[in-house]
Amino acid sequence: MTSRRKREILTRMSQHHTTLSNLLATLSPEQWQLVVYTSEDSDQWSVRSVIAHLASAAASLLTIAQAVAKGNNPVPTDFDSSRWNKRVVLHSTDYRNSELLQQLSDAYCDWLSYLEAIPDHELDHAGRHPSGAIMPVADMFIHYARHEASHAADILSAINRH
Repeated sequence: MTSRRKREILTRMSQHHTTLSNLLATLSPEQWQLVVYTSEDSDQWSVRSVIAHLASAAASLLTIAQAVAKGNNPVPTDFDSSRWNKRVVLHSTDYRNSELLQQLSDAYCDWLSYLEAIPDHELDHAGRHPSGAIMPVADMFIHYARHEASHAADILSAINRH
């Protein structure tokens, strides 16, 4: 990894992921069940649900970034992130907490490997992100890192409320 641009992306990713990992390493079994989010339709997301969401999103967002880098645009204009998130949380019961943490770690390692491998010019290829925004692949890396940071802050807030 020689480009300054890639080093800057790596720095942001590493900072945010380290913050998240350090927080998750301190969770007690009871804290995994704390409610982080409550929606209008009575859905509640526990810390565990958020971790499942992060693990699944990291893997899915990487697949999207890889496709966009190659000139494809795999996210349809009518993509429903709420429906996708509900499905992820529903299926998260299939995994033990340790498996969710491993999935999250594996996805992060996959992002790092991809950052190392992607040619610099492909960082400028743009496509639709699941948020609906059209963004270059470089921004998808940053969005991934911010996504982890945002949820880490919300998990910490939930812990501090209790």
